[in-house]
Amino acid sequence: MDISERVYAFIDEFGTTTLSPKDNSHLYICVAVVIPENKIDDSRRKLESIKNNEFNVNGVMKSVNIGTDNVRRARVLEKLTEIEFKYYALITNKSNLDPNSGMRWKGSAYKRISRILYSQLSTEYNHIFVVKDNYGRREFRDSFNDYLKKHNLCSNLFNSFEHNFIDSKNEIFVQMADLVAGMLAYIYDEKRKSEYSSRYQELLAPHKSYLSVWPLRFTKSDRSSPENTVEIDEYLNYILTETAFSFVNQYDGGTKEEFLMPAAALRILLSREQYSGNQEYMDTSVLAEKLRKEGFCITPNENTKVKRYIGHNITAILRDNGIIITGTDNGIKVASSLADIHNYVRRNASQIEPRLMRLQIAREVVRKRCNNYDFLDREEFATIKRITDSFTASRDDILLKNNYEVEEE
Repeated sequence: MDISERVYAFIDEFGTTTLSPKDNSHLYICVAVVIPENKIDDSRRKLESIKNNEFNVNGVMKSVNIGTDNVRRARVLEKLTEIEFKYYALITNKSNLDPNSGMRWKGSAYKRISRILYSQLSTEYNHIFVVKDNYGRREFRDSFNDYLKKHNLCSNLFNSFEHNFIDSKNEIFVQMADLVAGMLAYIYDEKRKSEYSSRYQELLAPHKSYLSVWPLRFTKSDRSSPENTVEIDEYLNYILTETAFSFVNQYDGGTKEEFLMPAAALRILLSREQYSGNQEYMDTSVLAEKLRKEGFCITPNENTKVKRYIGHNITAILRDNGIIITGTDNGIKVASSLADIHNYVRRNASQIEPRLMRLQIAREVVRKRCNNYDFLDREEFATIKRITDSFTASRDDILLKNNYEVEEE
């Protein structure tokens, strides 16, 4: 699909946002079925035919109406896949959510989960009309639309984002989203898996644009202290990834404004590595554009200014919270190995050592000309004085080690 063309995203869910262990499933699956505007009429005719043949003329296409009849479910899915569509799915594993967090409130969970999926859609398309199955009372639906606007999921000068609730009985495409969500439940829910699950997955594969699990999956294990380089690398990958995932799960889409953009950026970086297998550095201008499409305001447009903005408002905050972000001239990534950390150290050394060298030179000039007066001999400079006292490398040492010319500030 062309991202510049207008598309419709029809959304429905499987399961509920309730965190009770007595709930019918530990999964809450939110699915958006995306269809280009110019394919709506043809697709609607095909869907009506499927409904008339597999359900009934006056009925509603719902996964629950198929139940455990896997033969019928496979037959319906085979017909659905003849329609031109893409689907986006966010599978929430409720058993991994903190029952004492704000996610215990159904309305809060619904908003946050929906926003994650909507943000993904907004990064993919410039002009999108979202049609979602009704949820809650009118007052809640109005507050949900206000919530979307607050997080910049709305139309602007460059993109259009419209949202509307509708009773699924009155929109067959929302019913289609219900069916796809149900199909995914029969693939990923342990209680519903069967010998047909792989067939469902095979049929849906050509139509999948995005499928993510939230909170981000991380398998914990008991690990002893590493004893050699290979074990150190594996252990580092484990602890660095765990730290990054924990930050995203805690702050992405949450209420702490100062962490919203850093968490979203970290999610984008992690998703790129986890789901596409892309271990390359992401250009900061690409990251900035993805964040803009999620509704974040990043005003600089020039590459150098964007890089500085990302460094100050995202990278610095992540590093302050123990997330090691390594970078090159080609972009940034989440460190996940010893080699990545070494690169991070080299990058820092190439900036810190020349500055310490210049400070040392200035200090010596003043000492020689001013009767050994040390301008670092002040309480406010105590830390930098200790560091400078221990720094003994000469200018030639720095130039030779780094094989570069020291850049002027």
